[in-house]
Amino acid sequence: MEQNLEIAYGKAKQFGERQRLVRRRKHITEEGLAELSGISRSTIRGVEDGRQIPNLLTALAVCEALGTNIGFMTRRDDERIG
Repeated sequence: MEQNLEIAYGKAKQFGERQRLVRRRKHITEEGLAELSGISRSTIRGVEDGRQIPNLLTALAVCEALGTNIGFMTRRDDERIG
């Protein structure tokens, strides 16, 4: 069980790092992402800072707003999809 929590935390951390990376590459501010996704700015910042773990609906809204998908946002660089 503890190992599953570590994996989940790692994926959440990866999501936040990629969220910030994609947001910045697209020149979107935290406020802009909040408006596009319907998620509060404090949640956007909390996820990016690793203080909050996004729930599934939040993650989906962010992915849609950024034009990406959960697979990209959570996979390790050395993981292959498909």
